[in-house]
Amino acid sequence: MARTFIGIGQCGSAILDAIFAEKNMFQIADPIVINSDVNDLKKLKNIGNQYWIGISRSEGFIKGTTKGFGEFVTGGFGNYPENAEEIIAPNYGKLKAVLKERIEGEPGDTSKEKHATPFALLALGTGGGTGSGTASYVARALKELYDIPVLVIAVLPGSGEGKEGDHLAWNAWRCIQGLSGIVDGFILVDNEKLSHKQNIEYYFSKYNTYIARCINDLIAGIVIEKIDLSTVPFGGEFKDIDFNDIVTTSSFQSSGENRPGFAAIGRASTQVRGLAYYMPVISKFSRGYSTIDVTELLDQVMVSLSLEIEGPDLENAMKNLVNVRVPDYYLEDEDRLDTKTIKKCMELYSRTGWRIFGLSRTKRDLVSITVLLTFLPDELQRLLELEDTARQYAQKKGINNYPL
Repeated sequence: MARTFIGIGQCGSAILDAIFAEKNMFQIADPIVINSDVNDLKKLKNIGNQYWIGISRSEGFIKGTTKGFGEFVTGGFGNYPENAEEIIAPNYGKLKAVLKERIEGEPGDTSKEKHATPFALLALGTGGGTGSGTASYVARALKELYDIPVLVIAVLPGSGEGKEGDHLAWNAWRCIQGLSGIVDGFILVDNEKLSHKQNIEYYFSKYNTYIARCINDLIAGIVIEKIDLSTVPFGGEFKDIDFNDIVTTSSFQSSGENRPGFAAIGRASTQVRGLAYYMPVISKFSRGYSTIDVTELLDQVMVSLSLEIEGPDLENAMKNLVNVRVPDYYLEDEDRLDTKTIKKCMELYSRTGWRIFGLSRTKRDLVSITVLLTFLPDELQRLLELEDTARQYAQKKGINNYPL
């Protein structure tokens, strides 16, 4: 059964487009992009208009295949989610109907079996107008339609994004607060890591690709290229990861209710067989594969996390999930993959003892490690700073009708 991946606004749509650059992702999930600016939608390379939902000031929500679509979806909401909500709120019923039709198929369409979706992943920028103004409505619609887990890739604005840093921080905190009572977990992506770069648009694209590869390695590895662990000599050391494991790692239970956690994601990979493979002196036993330095790979992961976290603060993580993808060669003998070091390192990053270790194969000549580290919100300095900036902005502007 296909899952539903939704990109909302310019930022979220760009991340989703990067995820579906890997064509095998279409076997795993159905993409949907929701935006208020047709020009942003036209920039997408991998997600055609059959997957678009437009936000129109005159029509509410319309499908991307609607005749005259570009005439209705004419512009964004700038950095003002309140303006987006003025359109979305009265058209909420239409939003649910369009989402249901996109997920289950159009009435009378017999080309595929009608189905609900068991899981949804949302991607959005929290600092702008369309993404932050629309996200909570989309999440609530999915919960009401299907009562499914919803995980959010939430991109935080960097201080270098224009001259409205305080305003964007307010938008971001407002968006996170609105989603926190609905969704199951967050994967935070912090644009502050790029805020001091020159040619920041170029780096946004590179960053989107990196986050997409994290998601692809995590999800494609556990769905398309999963392993029967009973056939692996050391398979008992790993778990057969599924989507529920990702959701559970990203959330908490409190008084019988789910609370979203806030996760950072990271990935590192290394080529394990190069041109030397074709040299006649290569041992038939190694088949040209090199030894994996898992400690170095894990160090690279921690440096490359989607959220800037000081080294000592990494140990404040409450839960973690690790997925290792390797060619078949490394599955044939336990001495070829240093699982003990991976587990020993990751024990440092779980105050609750919650750790999940997954193993999957890849047809590529590389080994990758993808990690989720989940925190409580008051354990993340970046979120505390964001809240403080938002609070100061609200006080300055006399905003008192939204909880902080």
